Amino acid sequence: MPKPGYRNLTIKEGTVKVLEKWAQTHNMSVASLVEEIVDRLAPAIIFTKQLNSEVLKVFCAKLYYHLDALSSIVSSLLGPSPVIDLKLIRIYKVWDRKPTPLDVLSEAGIIDSSNTFDIIQLIQDFENAKKALRRAMDKTWPGWMSDVEYVGLIREIVLPEEYLEKYPLNVGAARGYVKPIIDKISKVWDETLELVTYISTQYSELKKIKDLTIEPLKRFATLFKLSERKSEPY
Repeated sequence: MPKPGYRNLTIKEGTVKVLEKWAQTHNMSVASLVEEIVDRLAPAIIFTKQLNSEVLKVFCAKLYYHLDALSSIVSSLLGPSPVIDLKLIRIYKVWDRKPTPLDVLSEAGIIDSSNTFDIIQLIQDFENAKKALRRAMDKTWPGWMSDVEYVGLIREIVLPEEYLEKYPLNVGAARGYVKPIIDKISKVWDETLELVTYISTQYSELKKIKDLTIEPLKRFATLFKLSERKSEPY
């Protein structure tokens, strides 16, 4: 039975021998030596855990804001003033309407709007990833949104009315106008992938976020032809 206030502790035999030798050198008992080591290390361990937690909070917040930006960018393809409510967007799609950024950018060959995936589903998948990440963050760091400042990111594609009303489209002018916008979008995508990779590698408990995010990121890259545009400038 250990003494009151103490608990049994199992230590490897080799470690015990080292501790005994060190304790004898300093005229201490092994128990006293272990207690002193713990007293000295505990504050550092606590500080390290707190620091890691704060670092993780910042990275997770940045990832949340990046996912939010990507979702908003895709939504903006459906109209000059996109509505995030997916039910309304689905209704909006079947109305007779004037050309949207999606129509213009597709005609200009800037994005791939083929039926390999549903744009509405892509928005939904980003929203699902955001919700899962936010639930985890709200539980771990209540009030995190007020602790981590929103990162200013591009959130939509806005085209001049001339591109949304006049046909045939001036493809060269449209591609030239959109190029710096796509450059910014590509940067947000790159940063998002880096954040997902880092967070899921360093914190295995957040692997689910990677599982929810990687597939929509791939489809986003296909939609905006990101792999093509990096090797083929406009």
